[in-house]
Amino acid sequence: MTRADGTDKLGGTTITTLLLPGERAGVDAAGRGHYQALHRESLEETVRDLRERRAGAVLLSVARCASTETSRVAAVVREFPQSPAVALLASSEATTAQTVLALGRSGVRTLIDVRTPVGWRDLRDVLRSEAIGEIERLALARLAVDLSGVSDDCWLFFETLLRDARSVSTIRALARRLGVVSSTLVSRFFRLDLSCRCAWLVE
Repeated sequence: MTRADGTDKLGGTTITTLLLPGERAGVDAAGRGHYQALHRESLEETVRDLRERRAGAVLLSVARCASTETSRVAAVVREFPQSPAVALLASSEATTAQTVLALGRSGVRTLIDVRTPVGWRDLRDVLRSEAIGEIERLALARLAVDLSGVSDDCWLFFETLLRDARSVSTIRALARRLGVVSSTLVSRFFRLDLSCRCAWLVE
């Protein structure tokens, strides 16, 4: 049974996954007592979990996400900002690097490499910590409505400000999260005459 806040009756986070069959056992073992994984066969099924079961996160196998599917992944990330998307890297294929980059451009902000044992511990820790508070969930859901139709870069800016508010306190830190040069980001504030209001952000 999943509560409205994305937790199961035992108190763990419920996540929905799109994994290869061989990856599922490791994910289940890593999360025993911490999260309940709902393993699905298609992206549409994971969307149903996010919409109807309020899954707290979605775990995507890099090997299951062909480059042609990343635009669909981007749409899912935008529609459910309150449920973090996490990529799982369990093998190395010829197209792995391109797929990882494409997922990053689609808004998947966390990649866990489980090709070594420590990766499974990292996966458990990430899925436990990625769940954000109820206030942030409500705010992100509202932003998804208010910012409907904006560019991906615009959405990423506001999402990062809200989701990473506790750890991003300077322009340089924000620029690193956004993948841009800090001086370029500062220039945008100056251009909009916001520099004096945001001066405290600059290191």
